[in-house]
Amino acid sequence: LALLGLGLLTLACQITPIPSGRVDAARETGARAEATLETPTGIRGAAASAETHATLAAMQVLEEGGNAVDAAITLGFALAVTYPNAGNLGGGGFFLYRAPDGADWYLDFREVAPVAATREMYLGPDGEPDKAASTRGWKAAGVPGTVFGMWEAHQRWGKLPWERLVEPAAELAEYGFAISAAEAAALNRLRSSFGEDPRAAQVFVRADGRDWAEGDLLVQTQLASTLHAIALQGEEAFRTGPIVQATVAASKEGGGILLPEDFAEYEPLIRPVHRIAWRGLEVLTVTPPSSGSLFLAQMLPVL
Repeated sequence: LALLGLGLLTLACQITPIPSGRVDAARETGARAEATLETPTGIRGAAASAETHATLAAMQVLEEGGNAVDAAITLGFALAVTYPNAGNLGGGGFFLYRAPDGADWYLDFREVAPVAATREMYLGPDGEPDKAASTRGWKAAGVPGTVFGMWEAHQRWGKLPWERLVEPAAELAEYGFAISAAEAAALNRLRSSFGEDPRAAQVFVRADGRDWAEGDLLVQTQLASTLHAIALQGEEAFRTGPIVQATVAASKEGGGILLPEDFAEYEPLIRPVHRIAWRGLEVLTVTPPSSGSLFLAQMLPVL
């Protein structure tokens, strides 16, 4: 059993024209994905997420003999492409894993404060907290832990080759996928916010000015290049090099404080697993900085 919790991010990519044949192929892939999810299969496992294409990618990994960790990693990277309002490369998350031998692990790879962070960085000129400063813009961004956490999980517990787990996401970004009605509505609702950032506008605001609609193809070529680099280089792609340099430059340009050493020094952490006794069962969950176990421990007795 592998459970993956992810943070939030807006990714900076771009939309480029692609051949109509690929558009048709992407739409057919979406249709096959929906049909597959409605049909029982022979795999000994299950995968669940908020987005069809990502779930299908994880199921394929299980069918090829991958374990639950492989499926979770594949799912996490795919969601960075197909579920842009929650899936991410620039955020972080938690990984809860129970191995076949009964051992259990909790990997914390949430975002951390940049080394240049100060206690006063979110105060306004009047000395009072400025809520917008901590929730919008580059200064609100923590050091991303997702790639480091996925890599650490794979090194500890993964089975299939790393590249096999990342490439499905890279292909979804490169060739595009047909968005759902809910995704179209979300992109339209947030158009003005995306428009405030030219990098976000390149990918999430249509160049022709019209609204997004169900079935439209979302292509993210810069994100695809990033994912291909991660597939080939592993976590080193986020330690140093072009991706880190571009991120730090964009942060500085936007008033943020990210530095190269933030990426070079980031480390995921193994934390204690929390156990809750409930109706004769032992429920495994995470400890802080996640608040989930606290609320779960309060809810279960009520239920």
